[in-house]
Amino acid sequence: MSSCCRYNFKNLFQNSICLLTPGDGFRDFEEGFMVEWGKQLVIGTNYFTDPMGNVMNFEFEKDLISKGIFRVPYVFEDFYELEDLHYICTLFCGDRYFRIRIFATNWTEIEYPGLGNSYIAEEDLVWSRFLSSFRVKLGPTESMICLDAYFHLFWEKKLIYGEEMQFIDPCYKSFKFKSDVKPNGTTIFRGGIGKMFKYYNLKDEVYLHLNYVSKNVFLYKLFSIEGMEIDYNINGASCSRSANVGSDLADCGADYSLVKCLTDYDVRSSSLYLNASFGGSALSRSKTKYILSNGNRNSWECSIRWAARSKSECYLGLGWKRFVSENNLCVGDSIKVEVQKDDDKTIIITKV
Repeated sequence: MSSCCRYNFKNLFQNSICLLTPGDGFRDFEEGFMVEWGKQLVIGTNYFTDPMGNVMNFEFEKDLISKGIFRVPYVFEDFYELEDLHYICTLFCGDRYFRIRIFATNWTEIEYPGLGNSYIAEEDLVWSRFLSSFRVKLGPTESMICLDAYFHLFWEKKLIYGEEMQFIDPCYKSFKFKSDVKPNGTTIFRGGIGKMFKYYNLKDEVYLHLNYVSKNVFLYKLFSIEGMEIDYNINGASCSRSANVGSDLADCGADYSLVKCLTDYDVRSSSLYLNASFGGSALSRSKTKYILSNGNRNSWECSIRWAARSKSECYLGLGWKRFVSENNLCVGDSIKVEVQKDDDKTIIITKV
């Protein structure tokens, strides 16, 4: 695979789907989501935002969330008028923040409460990373990989059926599969399973974490049944991107720096959230403006807004969107946000 085409493996399986039964009071995240992100979840209040901007507070309890279970607020069903079974689809954005979409069992999206029109444009129906992750158990003698019907429903306009699908691992080893769709909507991939098992010297069943990213490209990771990720460095392959990394991490080498993986919301909005750990140590609450630098002597003025609920959480405001545009930042890019101890007026943002 050409090195000019690089993919980000840090955001695999950020979405999860569960079926909400009215009156049940509890739901759970998918196993694949918990394997990738369970250790990043924060105990206490978490914020779930729907496409209309409505925010629901969910309380994550230590004894429950460790098992992937969370409590559904009693007002949730009333607010969205959910009297029957519905699919709750979530997208983890890092720290305490989630996006949420709600569908009937026929995969028709609900109308969200609000003053405006909650209709989501066609392009948003295939919003990056929603409804794009799958966990499949595979054995060495399997002949096909099957994906639930909702994958075809939401992504058929992006895929080119009849052409080969490319599956790529964190070391950029790729396998090609032929695809087909059954009358019930199930998507089937055939052709590369045996070669995949042989290449990695796998003898037993594994879990395949599969993530659709664009056109006919899927990224994947492989885990043992016990939950251990395999070593992709087999056969002398070079691999430096297979570690499970959250989207908002403190840099161990500096108290005043932070690594973030940009979400669709980060790139499209006019603000960028900075967590309390970074904001509290690197930034001054008395300041309302900073200079953003890309490390190449270019600079942009930027306002900063401090969250009312916390003394340390904050957002880059006016100036962030221009910085994104003029530095060609994209969804999935990892950036390092840094403040030098000898220059507390400048925030340096560079790609990593």
